[in-house]
Amino acid sequence: MLNSEKMARSLIAPLPEDIASLVYSGQFSLADEVIGLRLKRDMPEELRLRLMMVKEMELSLRRRYIYSFAEAFEAMKAEVEDITEAELDRLWKEGAIDWRYIDGEMRFIDNFPKNIVDTRPEYRARSKRGPKAGEELRDYAIAKMIRQGQASYKIKIRHSLSIKPEAQKPGQIARVHLPLPLEEGGGMASGLKILKPRPGNAAYSPGYYPVRTVCLTGNSTDEFIAEYEYTSTARYIVPDPNEAMLSSQPSFETEEILPHVVFTPYIRSVAGSLAGTSRNPVEIAKRIYDFVTKNIQYSYMRDYFALESICEYALTSLKGDCGVQALLFICLCRANGIPARWHSGLWACPGAIGSHDWAQYYIAPYGWLFADCSFGGSAYREGSLERHEFYSSNIEPFRMASNRAFQYQFIPAKKHMRIDPYDSQTGEAEYEGSPLKAGELSIKLEVEATEL
Repeated sequence: MLNSEKMARSLIAPLPEDIASLVYSGQFSLADEVIGLRLKRDMPEELRLRLMMVKEMELSLRRRYIYSFAEAFEAMKAEVEDITEAELDRLWKEGAIDWRYIDGEMRFIDNFPKNIVDTRPEYRARSKRGPKAGEELRDYAIAKMIRQGQASYKIKIRHSLSIKPEAQKPGQIARVHLPLPLEEGGGMASGLKILKPRPGNAAYSPGYYPVRTVCLTGNSTDEFIAEYEYTSTARYIVPDPNEAMLSSQPSFETEEILPHVVFTPYIRSVAGSLAGTSRNPVEIAKRIYDFVTKNIQYSYMRDYFALESICEYALTSLKGDCGVQALLFICLCRANGIPARWHSGLWACPGAIGSHDWAQYYIAPYGWLFADCSFGGSAYREGSLERHEFYSSNIEPFRMASNRAFQYQFIPAKKHMRIDPYDSQTGEAEYEGSPLKAGELSIKLEVEATEL
């Protein structure tokens, strides 16, 4: 069985030059053949696992990169009025569309049309879609926080996972891990009430654990459900640089997290340039936030599993989704000695619920503050400077935070390779003797929210 943590850490090992050439040109079948011969030799364990990772990454890339240029153009015509082939050609050359060579052919990622419409105002204006759900309620909560100092909502979430019929194995037992809200260590949830899970055979991770989950065991034909309610309270804090300079800043949560939060020469150079001559943690964190929100274009991503170095990817491609931006913020903060950590779970607003990632950074005497670079970046692109400023140290209460650590193991542990070895948001499933892939699962999320 493949261990998720060991496999992820193997990315620190570079690929042999000839195999790297095959992988990056998308010649996966030939790469598999070469790797099979190479694995017969003695080699460091890290390199052996790294070569084995190529096959896992190949499966992810084949699943996601599905469009030829002609097919991509047809997909864009269904989303955007009067789109031209010249526009599509310009967009991928600008780096706005994620693509890879698959078997030597240029292939575009499956979610790129929605990405273009959601992240580029000029194309959103040509789309038939209306305003994004939840925007009015979000702005209302932010205004209330700024005016009154905090906002609270009672939130109820129903999270269900089913194994698709073609992947079901009648008579075999399935184990499903679904996320739960953090109550300790930086979460905003209080008064958590877990309603009866289904099936009833449930094992919970401890309340203090950085990755909260419930493990449900049942038949492959069952619907696995976690339903819970809690009070989410968000407090409004604007850190004063002068107050921070008078306090002793801690050194926890400042180390590297291999393989993605690594202080390479390039990372150190960018981090140092952003800090300049300042030694004030509030000023430095704000400069990092401004850099990420203004320079890293929001873009939907391939599976993180298929990225070799997330932070350097962000700093070279100058694009990334909420998790890529959050991890880059964390990395640059840590490289400057500012404690920072991962925070993720769900954006849980009525009419709009889905996976979301953000960050926390520690400033004495205030404690853990929030930074949501993707929401802040969208505010900046839309010209909302107040909302951009808000997300530099705050978030609104429409969150279900289930993780405060990146790349952390489950309790109880998953037996097979995780679908996402870095995060836990939508759920994982497996059989005793074999794993289940993302495409074999159906996920449904429902949310209710009541203002307190």
